[in-house]
Amino acid sequence: MKRYIPYFWLLLAINLLFSACQSINHTYTNPILKPGKFNGNNIASMADPFILTDNGKYYMYVTGDGFPCFSSTDLVNWTYEGKTMDLQSSKWAVRSFWAPEVIKIGKKYFLHYTAARQDNIKRIGLAVSDFPVGPFTDVDDKPFLDRGEKGSIDSHVFVDDDGRTYMYYTNAMDTNPRAELGGKKRSEIWVMEVEPDLSGIISEPVMLTWPEQDWEFNPNENQYWNEGTVIIKKDSIYYLMYSANCFCGETYGLGYATAVSPFGPFKKYDHNPILNNSKIPGSVSGPGHHTVVQSPDKTEWFCVYHSHVHVGKLNRSNNGVRQINIDRMVFLPDGTIQILGPTVTPQPYPSNKK
Repeated sequence: MKRYIPYFWLLLAINLLFSACQSINHTYTNPILKPGKFNGNNIASMADPFILTDNGKYYMYVTGDGFPCFSSTDLVNWTYEGKTMDLQSSKWAVRSFWAPEVIKIGKKYFLHYTAARQDNIKRIGLAVSDFPVGPFTDVDDKPFLDRGEKGSIDSHVFVDDDGRTYMYYTNAMDTNPRAELGGKKRSEIWVMEVEPDLSGIISEPVMLTWPEQDWEFNPNENQYWNEGTVIIKKDSIYYLMYSANCFCGETYGLGYATAVSPFGPFKKYDHNPILNNSKIPGSVSGPGHHTVVQSPDKTEWFCVYHSHVHVGKLNRSNNGVRQINIDRMVFLPDGTIQILGPTVTPQPYPSNKK
C-alpha cells in the first residue's frame, strides 16, 4: 500500500527546514572581511575602517591603495566597489595614505584622510565626489590641516545637533616629543571647529586627551598613544572613543572618555580599555581603530574594528596586515559603554526587523 504524507506535515517539514537554514545563514563569525583579491584587485591589508550610512546602504572605506570601498545592506556581507581615489594623482601628497573617512554634506561627499609629502610629516587632506564610491579628487593643492612640524593623523568629523561641525584629529606620535616625558614621544587627540561645508577652519585647536592610563603605552619602546577618534552624542553626553597602545602590538585596544561639550574637558572611563585581546589572547591580536554604526533597523549599536591577521606571530613585516571585525556595543543604564567582544564564535546577524 502506498503511503502519502499529508500536505500539512509536508509543509511543516519544509518550513522547519527553511527556518533551520535561515538560522544557520543568519549568524556571522569574525573576521567579516579579510585581505585578498577582489574583482582582480589585490588588497594586501584592511585597516582603519570607517562606515558611512547613506540611503539605506553602508559604505566601508579602509586604508589601502586607492582607499578601497565596500558596500553592504546588513553589515556582514560586503561587495567590493573599487578604489575611491587615484592617490598617485593627489595634488599635494605622495605617501602614507591612511584612515579615510567620508561625510555627506548636501549632495556632495567629502573624504578626509591622512597623507604626507616627501618630508614624511603627516597632514590631513580633503577630497570631494558626487558619489559615495568616488572618484574623489582633492579640493585644493594643499592639505586641509597643516600644523608644520607637528604631524596630524586620524581625522574625524562630527556634526552636532545645532549644525556646528568639528574635526577631531591626533598629533602624530613620531613628530611629537614631549619635554615632560624626557623627550619621549606621544600622540594626543585635539579638536577644532570647522565650517559646516568644510571650506575652512573656525577655531584654534584644543588638546582633549593624552596618554595617562597604563594600557595606553608600549613599555618596550616608551612610546605613548591616543589616536583614532570616534565621537558619539547620546543623552546630551559626548563620548570620545579612541585607540591606544601601538597598532603594531597585540594589546592595542579601545577606550573612551566623556564630556558635556564637544570641546571637553573629557574624563576617561576608569575601567578602560573596553576592547582588547585579554579575553582571548590566542585568537585575537590588536583590536582597534574603529568606527561605530547602528543596525539596519537602528535598534543595535555595532563597533567595527580591525585586528591583526597574524595572531601570535607579529613582526615588522606583517604587523600592518589587518582584517575587519564587528561586535555589538551597548550603552548601560548608568551611561557606560560595553563592547561585547572581541568574538571569534558565531554571532547573530545585526537586527533588521521589518
